[in-house]
Amino acid sequence: MGWNVIEVDGHNVLEVLYAYQLAPKIFQNSRPTVVICHTLKGKLYGSKENTAASHGSPAKHEEYVEIMKNLGFDIPGVAKETMKDIEVVLKNISNDDVNFVLRQMEKAAGKIKTESELVRQMTIALKDRPLVQPTTIKRPDVLPPELIFKEGEKVATRKAAGAWYKWLMQHTAFFYAGAGDLAGSVLINSAEGVYGLITAKNPLGRGIRFGIAEQNMAMASATMTQDILPGGFRPVSVFGTYAVFTTMIGNCVRLAVINNHLNPSHKGFFIVFAAHDGPETGEDGPTHQGLYWMSLYDAMPGIKVYKPLDANEMIEMLFYALEKGEPIALSAMRPDTPVIKRGNGVPEARSAVNGAYVYKSFSNNGKPKTILAICGAQMLFNTLEILPNIEKDYDVKILAVTSPELFEDLRKTDPRTANDILPDGERELVVALHNGWKGFLYPFMLPANYEKRSICIDTYLKSGNVSEVYEVAHLTPKEIEEKIFKAIK
Repeated sequence: MGWNVIEVDGHNVLEVLYAYQLAPKIFQNSRPTVVICHTLKGKLYGSKENTAASHGSPAKHEEYVEIMKNLGFDIPGVAKETMKDIEVVLKNISNDDVNFVLRQMEKAAGKIKTESELVRQMTIALKDRPLVQPTTIKRPDVLPPELIFKEGEKVATRKAAGAWYKWLMQHTAFFYAGAGDLAGSVLINSAEGVYGLITAKNPLGRGIRFGIAEQNMAMASATMTQDILPGGFRPVSVFGTYAVFTTMIGNCVRLAVINNHLNPSHKGFFIVFAAHDGPETGEDGPTHQGLYWMSLYDAMPGIKVYKPLDANEMIEMLFYALEKGEPIALSAMRPDTPVIKRGNGVPEARSAVNGAYVYKSFSNNGKPKTILAICGAQMLFNTLEILPNIEKDYDVKILAVTSPELFEDLRKTDPRTANDILPDGERELVVALHNGWKGFLYPFMLPANYEKRSICIDTYLKSGNVSEVYEVAHLTPKEIEEKIFKAIK
């Protein structure tokens, strides 16, 4: 791939040191250099050498003594006190080698520029960019036109997210956008266009293309947010793929949020952009339909799943996440869906940051009451189509759900507001509707009602357009109506 390569014996510390000394001297082509260290698993570890057992299986004491003697350390055969063994090893280490390594480290330390020098260098290199800490950027009191979407029009939530990424990229020098071959589909490329992709000719770009390697994308993008740059600046990142493929990056994300937990001083904020969520990615078939991915991130501490219902909610939830500074897995739909009309009882889009809001209140018409907790734009609009039929027999309240985890947080931090949205006494009335994994909405229900009152997708679907796939899922408006009546009865 055009890299400079140096190969060494990975068990020889001096060879590794020489390689690092040589690299900048012999290579002056501005290409990256890789040092390949050839090693043997568990080298000299007795009978476990070159086996998987050397990774975690301790040698018995008798074999340990032989191993240490073969390494040149005269460990007494009867000694079992670790500190005494360490003292023997330290006495046998060559002072010449130690002093040589220390001298080289001191030379390397002398080449490190001071913080003020590095800040000056960065200021010059990024002179035309806002040197602003990304997580200090607040939602403007008046949103710019590009972040406002007209009610009643159809706008895909992925397009709203793309507009926000581009806006943020223009307001800070420390935002990175990464994607694979799907950048043009998930619309990460809108942000990439501000400063361009990182290339040999454009090293100060802010877009990164990872090819078909989602796990590498997550590893690099999440890790860079845990860095602290000169001046104390903290990068943030977004990395995007289809929602269904986010399961492939789960382990990298898990390690990042573990590091956030264990090392709060380096806690990083990043966005796992789960685009093309739901059965709406229909034509690509079940391999691309994001139905169950959120179960992984819903269960993982340190990251929350956000699932806005329309374009304006997408903008509000992104600003909220940036201010809160906790990583998110962000759901977005591929097709254009209606921007919700607000007013007449429907609260403003900012209410989405509560995790749920009352889309429609009870009419208090004397009929038996039921609550429909709905997640997913298409589920909402399919349900609204048959709402008049439900209301012939029931007094219906509708909850629009955008993040069950945020709502659980609200119950702890602002119980009064949470109680206004869904009092505990009303949980027995809830019927949950989700265009994916049924467990996502369990926090709004009573455990006894999980199976009977969950209307969801619990099987793999087929290829087709949106309406066809919803037919296969048995979630057409008519079928939703039938399932609601069955759940209530």
